Amino acid sequence: GDFDLGVLIPVHTRSTTDFCGLPVLNIAQLQRLEAIAFAIQELNQRNSILPNHTLGFVMFDDCHSDQTALAQALHFTRTPLPMQPSYPFYPAPVSNLKKCYDNGESLQLYDVMGVIGSENSITTLQAANLLTSLRIPQVSYFSTSPILSNHGKYSLFQRVVPSDDVQAEVLLQLMQAFNWTFIYVVYSEGAYGEGLYRAMERNLQDNDNDRTTCFVEPFVITQDFDDKDYEHVVWTMLQERSANVCLVIAQEFEAHALIRAALQQPANRGNKMMWVAADAWARNLHSLNGLLPELHGMISVNFHSTNVPRFDQHFQNINASLPSKNPWLREYWKQFFNCTVFNNESEACLPDLKLSNHPTYVADNSVSLVFDAVKTFALALHNQVKVHCHGLPLEITKCCVKDGLGEALRSVSFVGEANDFVEFFDNGDGMISYQISNMQRDNTSAIGYKLQVVGLWDKYTQLLDVDLDAIEWPGERRPASNCSYPCGVGEAMELHQKRCCWACVRCLDYQYTTTQNGITLCHNCPPNQWPDQETRTTCMDMESVHIDPTSPMGAALVALATVGIGLSSLVFVLFLQNNRHPLIKASSRELSYCMLAGITLSFIGLFALVVTPTKTICFLCEVTIVVAFTLIYTPLAIKTIRIWRIFEAGRLMTKKPRCVSCSSQMMLTAIFVAAQAVTISVWSVKNPPKPVAISTGSGNREIFCNFPFGPFVTCMSLNLLLLLVSAVFAVKARNLPDNFNECRFISFCTLSTILLWVAFLTSYFTT
Repeated sequence: GDFDLGVLIPVHTRSTTDFCGLPVLNIAQLQRLEAIAFAIQELNQRNSILPNHTLGFVMFDDCHSDQTALAQALHFTRTPLPMQPSYPFYPAPVSNLKKCYDNGESLQLYDVMGVIGSENSITTLQAANLLTSLRIPQVSYFSTSPILSNHGKYSLFQRVVPSDDVQAEVLLQLMQAFNWTFIYVVYSEGAYGEGLYRAMERNLQDNDNDRTTCFVEPFVITQDFDDKDYEHVVWTMLQERSANVCLVIAQEFEAHALIRAALQQPANRGNKMMWVAADAWARNLHSLNGLLPELHGMISVNFHSTNVPRFDQHFQNINASLPSKNPWLREYWKQFFNCTVFNNESEACLPDLKLSNHPTYVADNSVSLVFDAVKTFALALHNQVKVHCHGLPLEITKCCVKDGLGEALRSVSFVGEANDFVEFFDNGDGMISYQISNMQRDNTSAIGYKLQVVGLWDKYTQLLDVDLDAIEWPGERRPASNCSYPCGVGEAMELHQKRCCWACVRCLDYQYTTTQNGITLCHNCPPNQWPDQETRTTCMDMESVHIDPTSPMGAALVALATVGIGLSSLVFVLFLQNNRHPLIKASSRELSYCMLAGITLSFIGLFALVVTPTKTICFLCEVTIVVAFTLIYTPLAIKTIRIWRIFEAGRLMTKKPRCVSCSSQMMLTAIFVAAQAVTISVWSVKNPPKPVAISTGSGNREIFCNFPFGPFVTCMSLNLLLLLVSAVFAVKARNLPDNFNECRFISFCTLSTILLWVAFLTSYFTT
């Protein structure tokens, strides 16, 4: 052609000991190989692209080997391409190439405008290193290694598919959609497997996302893996019962070897392992021949691509009787139909035998990417011709410069064969959507299975949309693959070695929970706030409460105060009615009135406990408590001392002791009570009590009066001293005549009161 393109494409399998393996790859590979020739021939028949000019190509087999790809790329130099118009294929068969190398002869060199291929990242990287140094543009339709996005190093490399950095995001969104947080990853050694796995790890380590997905220790498939190594990988995976999902990032032959090893494990029969396939090994059903029943329910991630109907029709018409310029086609007839295309042999193929007759044949749904890669080159060359070759009487290849072709390739945009808009970033990466497929049973298909599209990752929104109801799972329901499960409300994660494995720990009552990077932690609420009880994710202001008259405790205090005041009033009335009765007169009625006043005041003070505390209420409450107890204990102490002094003096003398009169007793009582009232009032003014609020442990703040420790305890200690004095003299006067047996009741009263005070103070200061 006027413009020739080089092609690197795998035809044979890789060999660890030879230049190439002997078996050819599957029929899907043959379809992509034929699609390149078909697309170029179709473009040559159009007048809209490169009118009056034609494309040609020369194709080499890289055998899925990086070393072979590098050797084959050496054929692409600036030496003019020999003109052989009747043969569009210019392959270098393996045997000839080996012979050429063995004899030390020079290679057949071809001057190409650019190179299409290769399909896998390892072989593409080797070719790109050489082609970039030769300033030869390269376009791949499958290679996805992030290394190739380095525009500074691979300035002339371009691909119609995106980097694996994008696929990493798709896979992680897929895991999140299925709530799989603990999965196995098996990846192949090299740019593709390691690149995609590292991209997923970088995404997970990004502090801006909240994903909790993590991987069990990954397995790396090296080039020297044998069957025992694959079996060991599978056996190890089956030991972890929490992880039931395995993501395989590998080439076809490596992934197939792993699946076959899984089938040898009795514990894995019944599809207990859920397989997730990256884009390299599950594009087509015919590449999974023999594994389909065991892969039922598999989820695969692939580029959004389709088969091309007009090419399918062409491919299905290829039969053994038609001449073909494809030198590898005869190997496919031999391998897949066990016949030859030479009619003079006994194993000759039937003339009407078609490639589509093979039971594993399915139209390859990635052919559209091949067409897009070819069209990218064609449009770039078309634009170059329009800009640089218009009206020039030069040979057409002289005015198109390969260095300028790289920039022209990046500026290409068009609607691709999959009805998707093909365009490129500045670094040469393509923009494409991803489709999620599910391995499902299909009774209408000859092979009994189909890859059904169940979801799409849109390249513009960068979001995944999966129809969960359309998926057929290996079992009755979606398999779980979780090391731990979400914690409940008010629980935090206590992380183990991996961030997706944790134990749930209950937060304290005053703590709320936050989730950062998928990890839930406990935090203390600020002062005077309490976590909301429904979600425990926010703190709210505490509700201020106090003892309310309508509450059970408030109602009990009001009832007690009312009954106490009523009883005190009743006793007071009885005393008034019998004011001159000898018994009442003998009991020091004036002091008894003072005691009744103190008891009534103490009951009145209970009402201060059931109103909203304020500074005034707290002041009155403190003064009332101190004065009330002083009014009770001072008359009581004076009464017991007076009785003891009277009878003790009667034994020693006939003269009446001093200060035993009624007026003397009342004066002493008034002095003590006034002293206490003035002391506590002055102290309260200087250091006033005030309302405070503390948490009750139930989300409320209880408001109560906080009395200054020093003044309150000092005054109450004096009251306690009066009580002790009363107890001492009551005990001394216990043997008085029966008519004056009141001291016995006083001693019982004071001793029981002291016991209650001791119990109260002990519990108050120790809790």
